[in-house]
Formats: sequence, C-alpha cells, structure tokens
Amino acid sequence: SIQTPASRDFLLEWVTHNFYASKDMLTTRYGFMPVSINNRPKGLYAWEEHFAKQLLEFNNRREGPIIKFTEESFWQIQKIYIKEKKWQQLPYFEASVIKPFGENKTVESKALNAQFLNAQKLLKQYKDGTASPSQIFDIEKLATYYAMLEITQARHGMFWHNHRYYYNPVIDKLEPIAFDGYSNNIPRSAKLEENFVYKLFSLTEVKPEEKILTDLFTDSTFLIEYFKKLEKIIDPEFIDTFNMEISMEQSYYDSLIKMEFPNYYFNPEYIKESADEIFSG
Repeated sequence: SIQTPASRDFLLEWVTHNFYASKDMLTTRYGFMPVSINNRPKGLYAWEEHFAKQLLEFNNRREGPIIKFTEESFWQIQKIYIKEKKWQQLPYFEASVIKPFGENKTVESKALNAQFLNAQKLLKQYKDGTASPSQIFDIEKLATYYAMLEITQARHGMFWHNHRYYYNPVIDKLEPIAFDGYSNNIPRSAKLEENFVYKLFSLTEVKPEEKILTDLFTDSTFLIEYFKKLEKIIDPEFIDTFNMEISMEQSYYDSLIKMEFPNYYFNPEYIKESADEIFSG
C-alpha cells in the first residue's frame, strides 16, 4: 500500500518498524519513495509491505499462514456512526471470523490449509478465553511485541482489528506481526489517562474485544515475561546502539520528507525519551 507520509506521522512509523525488527519481531517493511502516475509527479509517498510469504522469507521464517480477525462488521458500524453521530452497540467483535491472507492459495494447498486450521483454532481460543496465552502464542515474541508497543506508544496496534498473526508450524504457536502502530509523539506523562492498557483496567464494564487484552495482562506467565522484555528494551545501551544503526538511513529519509514538508521536524531522541519516562516512572 502507498499513502501520504502524514497519515502515520511521517518518519516515526518508519523508525518504529525498524525498532521492532531490531528484536527479531515480525513487522512489515516500510519506507518512502517519490511516486509518478502517467509521468505526472505526485510527490513523496510512504509504502508498506503486504501480508504475504515475502514478509516471512525476509524475516527467516518458514512459510505458514498469516491470519486476522475479519473487521467488516466493525467498519459498517463506523459508517453508521459517521452518518448518525451515534455509536451502535452491536456485536461486531463476536461476529468477526478468523481468515488467512491469500485465502485461495491457502485452501488449495493441503499443507497450508491444515496449518490454517490449527492457527484458526488457536486464535479462536484466544478470542473465547478458553486457553492460556502460553498455550496459544510464542510467549517471548508476544511479550516483546507489547513491550515495544509500550515504548513506542503504538496504542493503535493494540486494538483487535489491527492484530495480525503468523502461525509458526515448527512450534505450533502464533507470533504477532507489528504494523500500523500509529505511535504517539506526545510525552507519556501528559497522556496517562489515554493509555490504552490503563483505560482497560479503569473500565467498569469490559467489552469482549477488550477482554482479550485484560485476560492477557492478568496472566502471570505473560506478565513475568513482559516485564523482563521491557527492562531489556529500555536499556540505554540498546537504544543508543539502535539509534546509531539507523542514523544514516534516517537522515536520508528525513531530508526527502523535508523537501515536500519543509516545516516537518522529527525528534531523533523520541524512543530514548519514551524509555526514560518508563524508567523514571
């Protein structure tokens, strides 16, 4: 897909994708390039990889299904809300089903279809709360995923309709794929009340699509691993090394963006400052 760099806060989305990849987390490749249509320049666009086998090959994973919750019912309710200015309390999450990307290819392959059925069963158990997270997920990868979403303040990636999972056929577990985090470039201390996880535990009534996260963040096995990963990721040495490794490419993209958006400014210390806020908190 291609879109304006402004749609995901310019350089910040690119930095966060690289941050996830630095810990061997699955994430879509993301970058920027000038686009022309019929030889007419359209300016700079952000591009993002789709959920296909190339994503897995690039990340040294064996081919396997990539799955998601369908979200058609959710977007139908969004359309009603835009039109009527009233949110309809309908069971859009309950109505969602679990499907693979590249559905035709998956069902036509005996091996991939068998793997998809296993993946579907695991994600359905997560949705229904009938198995523990460690039975469903590669728990270290899942803990790393949520720890990195916390540091990058990528609340958008926590919502159920932005969940994407790879079924690892070697270990018969699901592994999260980070994308569309839409990280928040506002100091954490000023937005505690808007912290998605904080909100979850402040609710008097938890919706089914929220329960999958409250169940996860009250699971002791997951929480122990989550805090271990968080402690490692906020280590200043790790963050300094990461910033140094991406600095040249970051400067290049920053100069490209400023050619079209001259007033744009990216704070290269964003991740370090976010980690410092967690550490000091």
